[in-house]
Amino acid sequence: INAEYMGNGGLSCMVNRVVPDPDLEEFGVYLNVYDIAKFNRYTHWAGLGAYHSAIEVNGLEYSYGFCYGRTGVCVMAPFAPLGGVFRSQIHLGTALLTRTEFDSVVSQIKLDFPGENYCPVERNCNHFSSEFSSRLLKQRKVPNFVNRLAWLGNVCRCLLPSWIFQKPTPPRSSTTPATTAASHEDENRIMLLPGPESHPGGFEIYRTDDEAKSAPNGGGNV
Repeated sequence: INAEYMGNGGLSCMVNRVVPDPDLEEFGVYLNVYDIAKFNRYTHWAGLGAYHSAIEVNGLEYSYGFCYGRTGVCVMAPFAPLGGVFRSQIHLGTALLTRTEFDSVVSQIKLDFPGENYCPVERNCNHFSSEFSSRLLKQRKVPNFVNRLAWLGNVCRCLLPSWIFQKPTPPRSSTTPATTAASHEDENRIMLLPGPESHPGGFEIYRTDDEAKSAPNGGGNV
């Protein structure tokens, strides 16, 4: 409401109505969280664990993983990662954007997250989820527990082996950029902690759909 002094003690009031942009759409933004380590069942209550996360918008799931020669951002159907066991879905908010604005955010974040820059501690799928939700909702609302293990690893990096911070090398047999599915498989393989097949002291990590089905609650919450 704008008020204007008219003299003689009079005021003229004018109401400005905000006309909504007819091109604006509502984009529900959800965080999908997956367990990738079986020890989560013992540590989740303390706010610590190894998790994969992705952002779901309008029925599509956006996540980040390792690959060479292209963006590491993958788009797939929700609840279908290779190796993870679904834990929970968190509604982060609703973004009001035009379709052009949304597509622009997606295009830019694909450029900002190339696959070869993936790092289990410094730049993983949870960092991507936080950044993507921030660009959509203008604020960071990803719960701290999702990436706390990586944060601790970065703080205590002097205690960790140096190879964790090195860029993975592509398979010798591969001469073409990884596919979307392969990118997710690589991410599950190197996410946060190594698996037993790559390091004798590694933690046991969910690997395949069969292992996920054999997890507690039939592959649901752990």
